[in-house]
Amino acid sequence: MAKHRFVLLDGLRGVAAIGVVLTHIAARYFPVLSGLYLLVDFFFVLSGFVLEPLMPHAGDPVRPQATAFIYKRFLRFAPMALVVVLFRAGTCASWSLMHRSSGPFCPATSATHYTLSLLSAALLLQIVVHSSLAFSGALWSLSAEWFSNLVIVPLTASKNRFVLPLALVCGQSFLIVGYWRNKSFADLFSGYPALGRAVVGFVLGLLIRRLYNKRQVQPSFFFMTTSCLLVVALFMYQRTPYPGALLLAPPVFAFFVFQAARAEQVLLQPRMRKVAAYLGLMSFGVYAWHENMRFLVATFLSDVSLDPHVTQTANATIAKFLLVLVASVVATHLTIRYVEKPIQRRWGQSSSARSDIPASDGRM
Repeated sequence: MAKHRFVLLDGLRGVAAIGVVLTHIAARYFPVLSGLYLLVDFFFVLSGFVLEPLMPHAGDPVRPQATAFIYKRFLRFAPMALVVVLFRAGTCASWSLMHRSSGPFCPATSATHYTLSLLSAALLLQIVVHSSLAFSGALWSLSAEWFSNLVIVPLTASKNRFVLPLALVCGQSFLIVGYWRNKSFADLFSGYPALGRAVVGFVLGLLIRRLYNKRQVQPSFFFMTTSCLLVVALFMYQRTPYPGALLLAPPVFAFFVFQAARAEQVLLQPRMRKVAAYLGLMSFGVYAWHENMRFLVATFLSDVSLDPHVTQTANATIAKFLLVLVASVVATHLTIRYVEKPIQRRWGQSSSARSDIPASDGRM
């Protein structure tokens, strides 16, 4: 099937990225927002759905297509991630020399094996080298998706129809075993549990895209409404909290993405398409930059604001969220213009790298 850009899904990815920023900043004051960490699974599913046409298919020569896909993915990930990591390293070093109190937001200065951690962070090895999270914890999901791409891309060319479902089962097993052994969500941001979470979402996205390609039927108001209600129910279920939310999230988001893709032409007017396209353009950068901007904004506030356990007022929390969001958007624009586009013009095709291979932008 020909490549197609789903503008509505672009917009939803941008909204979800803003949701991640919101929950990182405001969840302590507004506990109802804490369940938005499940948006990470939405990004994984959405990535698989969008990228499926670009991956090798059954009967295709695997090596050239897989090589091209992986190269473009790295070219899409690396420039923004590298700038974000170097910015964190530079600001942390500066604050350390100035003896500013920024420890809670800048553990990179005390990271074990500083050079190795910095290099690992720049190469998106966060789920392998845990100390590299100190330079940008928000990039763990990008690292997990990158490794899931490396694992899944040769499997998509297999003629055996059970290969991808088997990968789905393996990914779910990694996630279940990781949580059962550690009993902590914090341990699901690195190692094989993080990889399993990315594989589950990515493979589900691939499968529903293949289903979409075969069955392009008219959108259904009933199914679209049902998918929205299921997403709401998922967040309510997580807030209780009951176990198993991470297992339920990928299929719920897969159903939602499928219905949103079917309904795109009906829901989006020309002006809305422009807004959705812009949100999609900003989504990766806003997600990647927001942790640095959160650190930067907090550092210029009073010292007490650097304490992650201090509860601020509602107005202060909202103001901080808006400052971080605006700063992240500005940083994204600058990075795209002066780093990402020049690199992609030099070593790849900028249009295809951005339009056809969007990154998933989520992380808790």
